[in-house]
Amino acid sequence: MKKKSAIIINLFKSLNINKNDGYNLIEILTALAIFGILSAIAAPTILQQRGESTAEIDGRNQFKNILLQVRNTAVASTSAIRIKPDPDQPENKFLVEIAQTRGCGSVTKLSEDASSTTDIKVLSSAGFNVGDKIAVGGTEADIIGIPDSLTIQLGTAVTKPKDAVVELADNWSENKRLQGDDVTLPQDKRKDPPKALVTFTPKENWTMCVNSRGIISILDGNNAPISSLTLTFKNLTTQQQELITINQGGAISD
Repeated sequence: MKKKSAIIINLFKSLNINKNDGYNLIEILTALAIFGILSAIAAPTILQQRGESTAEIDGRNQFKNILLQVRNTAVASTSAIRIKPDPDQPENKFLVEIAQTRGCGSVTKLSEDASSTTDIKVLSSAGFNVGDKIAVGGTEADIIGIPDSLTIQLGTAVTKPKDAVVELADNWSENKRLQGDDVTLPQDKRKDPPKALVTFTPKENWTMCVNSRGIISILDGNNAPISSLTLTFKNLTTQQQELITINQGGAISD
């Protein structure tokens, strides 16, 4: 900035104008034009140094980019990938996990209590296969049979209440390629710890799962499908809020 200020000062000196004569209109307009150009060049640099450039604090567009990366990764890796609020930073960071399976359907719930039984009743057995190791409310067991679309037979008896989550054991792990700053909304890193510049206020405990074809499924906290999910992004500097809605399948509307 010192160099740019010196340029402007030298420009005025080079005009060799007598103070008593003043400045004519052309000289004033020329100086203002040059000053405007230099300001436009310098402004982004100043804002970036403060960690508050308008590009950096556009949380909605950043989320769109994150979701695009998730979809592209799911298709490229032929594995299902899910995204949800990071439990450690639920207001400004996302957790992205990759599955061993291609689809998002390998999760259901008990439709009734299971009391020391090897035959569990579920909302749907779709996505599960004989030989899979599953977790029923956190308890692991092997699938030895699937007699119908609502029953799964286990090799070990389990006791769990109705609505306990049934899913493949050890199916999900954090995606090492999408973590850290890549899935965190803008922060002021001059602070220790970094201070959030943008937050999002979502419906609690949602999950978006993208299958290997790039199709998005949206689930609520009970792993039940919901038609859409609306997130509100708030710029903590300007207090401006922006909305984004993701629909089942993946269509996005602002």
